[in-house]
Amino acid sequence: MGRILILFVRRLWPPLVVLAGSLGICVVVYMRLEGVRPLDALFWVTHSHSIDSKLVRKSTKVFALLWD
Repeated sequence: MGRILILFVRRLWPPLVVLAGSLGICVVVYMRLEGVRPLDALFWVTHSHSIDSKLVRKSTKVFALLWD
């Protein structure tokens, strides 16, 4: 059982690193574009439908469309 767990973790960590990196980049982009806190930016990354189109800049809308 231990060998299977080690193999599972070995094969799973590269995709998790890529996912965490892309989420981090998106959080930084939203923070820079709109000046929101990191937790709010992470919420926008995971729930892009909650971005109010009347209150954000055009560049934020374009980024949300291209990223999702």
